[in-house]
Amino acid sequence: MLEYRENFCQMLRMARTAVNQSQQEVANVLGVNRATYTYYELGRTTPDLDTLKCLLQLFHLTPEDIFYPEKYLGKNSFKKGA
Repeated sequence: MLEYRENFCQMLRMARTAVNQSQQEVANVLGVNRATYTYYELGRTTPDLDTLKCLLQLFHLTPEDIFYPEKYLGKNSFKKGA
């Protein structure tokens, strides 16, 4: 489970940077404060289902990306340095 959480957090960071959004900008869209979104990326808390739906749309993710973040990371490994 720890590996999934780490992959999920890394996927969120990569997806956010891929759409050129700051943590604050994403938090504003989600209707949460920046610290809450930051905790999603750090793995300290997990987004609820409605928030996940918003993240799917905002970051152009598929449900598969959410359930299998390691696949997203593999598909986008060329962006890891971004």
